[in-house]
Amino acid sequence: MADYGDQVLTIDDIERIVEKATKEIGRDSAQEICAEEARSQEVDPGEDRYACAHRGRRVRFRGNDKRTIVTALGILTVPRRIYYCARCDMDTAPVDKAMRLPGHGYTARVEQMVADLGADEVSEKVFKRLERLTRIRLSAKDS
Repeated sequence: MADYGDQVLTIDDIERIVEKATKEIGRDSAQEICAEEARSQEVDPGEDRYACAHRGRRVRFRGNDKRTIVTALGILTVPRRIYYCARCDMDTAPVDKAMRLPGHGYTARVEQMVADLGADEVSEKVFKRLERLTRIRLSAKDS
């Protein structure tokens, strides 16, 4: 347990400390599960080719990448294998489809939180309120 010395903790202090620890444990657990799921959904690493998501053509492995997703637990990073289709001139990542990763980078739950705050119009005021209530940090430039 953390040592707070001679400091007397108020109930509000205790609440903030536990809330922060709980959120960190949840985010770390979610990150671990996310990484495991991404690995399990990927094409065999020894497989050099994959079918293009757009036209079904065979494409070549381009490299490894990561995708950042804003969740109610915080920012999670999804490891991905990227494939390139020269005919479509597009990259594809099989894990994006398998895990239904949102194209815009926010989970449905985060979008709902913003909507629940009365965000008919995206503004810094709404994002500051969201951060105060949930500790999810967004800005208008992210939207």
